[in-house]
Amino acid sequence: MVKEYYIAGPFLNLTNVKTGFQKYLTYNNITVKQIDFEPTIRIGIDAWGKKIIEHHPVIGDKELNFYNKGNLGTKDKISGIASYLEQNKLGQAIFYCANPSSSMQYAKSIVDSLSVNKKVIQRHGSFIEHLKKRYGVNHRCS
Repeated sequence: MVKEYYIAGPFLNLTNVKTGFQKYLTYNNITVKQIDFEPTIRIGIDAWGKKIIEHHPVIGDKELNFYNKGNLGTKDKISGIASYLEQNKLGQAIFYCANPSSSMQYAKSIVDSLSVNKKVIQRHGSFIEHLKKRYGVNHRCS
């Protein structure tokens, strides 16, 4: 008989376990306690119009002013958002675009423009060149 268990992992749902695991829990007199939590904070930025809104799950919504609200193209807007993410150390981002075929093109140009990208290239340049030669990756490094 085991005295104590701790089962952890992403997306564990102990209320829908298979019969074998249920028998194991019963045999060892294990009480299931399901604790669900979201380990990351998801911040959304709506920037398709002239008004840019940051949606923060803890502090709420706020309007952002990080580029001139003149006639900006999509690339300029995305560059503004990317710079905002980088300056505020907001970490990883998921990029959505109304035209999916353009998403990769926009994303590549933004990644190329970020200062972090230049640091990575300086630090790992020889490894990147190896990958380009070995696997035929055709991404320019600036």
